[in-house]
Amino acid sequence: MTYRLSVIGLLALLLLIAGCTEEINAPSSPVSGHEGTLVPVADAFALAMNPGDVGSAYYVYKPYGYTEDGNPFPVVYMLHGYGGDENYFPIVFGLKEAVDEKIALGELEPMVLVFPNGKTPLGGGFYTDSDYLGGTATFAQHILDVIAEVEAGYNVSTDAATKGIAGASMGGYGALSLAMDNPGMFGFVGVNSAPLAFWGTRTLDPADMTYTGIEELLPTILAQTGYDPATDTPEDYQTKMDPSVGPPTSMMFAMAAAFSPTDAANPGPTSHGTYGVDLPIGLDGEIYMPVWSRWMERDILNRVVNPDPAINDAASFATFDLYMSVGLEDDLGLYGAHQVLEGTLTAVGFPPAVSIYYEGVNDVFGVIPAGHVEHTLPQFLLMLEWFDTKF
Repeated sequence: MTYRLSVIGLLALLLLIAGCTEEINAPSSPVSGHEGTLVPVADAFALAMNPGDVGSAYYVYKPYGYTEDGNPFPVVYMLHGYGGDENYFPIVFGLKEAVDEKIALGELEPMVLVFPNGKTPLGGGFYTDSDYLGGTATFAQHILDVIAEVEAGYNVSTDAATKGIAGASMGGYGALSLAMDNPGMFGFVGVNSAPLAFWGTRTLDPADMTYTGIEELLPTILAQTGYDPATDTPEDYQTKMDPSVGPPTSMMFAMAAAFSPTDAANPGPTSHGTYGVDLPIGLDGEIYMPVWSRWMERDILNRVVNPDPAINDAASFATFDLYMSVGLEDDLGLYGAHQVLEGTLTAVGFPPAVSIYYEGVNDVFGVIPAGHVEHTLPQFLLMLEWFDTKF
């Protein structure tokens, strides 16, 4: 059953618990003496992807009361968003302290949380195995390796019934993609503000809203880079299309590294010589289909509706419960992506267990919009509370 929840009241309650400050993601102090432990684990893969980043690690959060014997602890693997690293959830958004407090107050059962590092110089590998960097950019396999290490070294569940994966933005895409690729590994999947549908002109609810996927970002990318298809040359395309201008252009480059790395033996007109990726924007400023078709092979929505049995993974949704949440004012328009995927999954018989579209909130500093990251902490606390009811 799908529950379309109005969470304004729950968010307000979480804000009161966490402390009403302008920094929505800053929790109050944990209950003294009941803090969990955040253990850094050296991560050779992350270091190889980010040379010189000597701090490359993943974190294992051991809750207060953790022991190496007895019943295994429920575990959730939490994948950070674009531009983040292992610090994204536990430190930047304060999830470690917030979970400490929830456990101390009896509002969450003790659980182990694992925070991998999916960072790259382009911002992130989208938790996808790619031929980028000579085939070494195996970000999906890296998460599976982290899971194997954690299961071998900590008292955590290996049973899907008490094992979840969750993520924000890029991490939400990665969490769902990994669950689809490995049916039966996770019992629960949580996604927040994630690019779950790259394409598709669809009428949304309300009916005056439409969603055309990444095509919506084309004018922004062209304006951001200054590339003018009417007057610029192919050489201009190479110099102006550059990730240094920031998101969403930089995110496009990161996705291209994951989904369409350049084949050095067969470069195309949108192959970027400096970064070794094939971009999905043609020299004419429109979607370039030879590259776009490669992206579509890893598009979550396409993997649900494509009739090709080599691509269609819709049946994998029968193996886990799906929790989805997104803000109604998401900066990247991902409200539409969530709604399109929810409707499609419902139509094929695999509706999400929970689907939340949340609004902004008022606090003493004014309105906090329901954008891409403003509600990360309260939304993931809600998600973990729901996971807890299923463990």
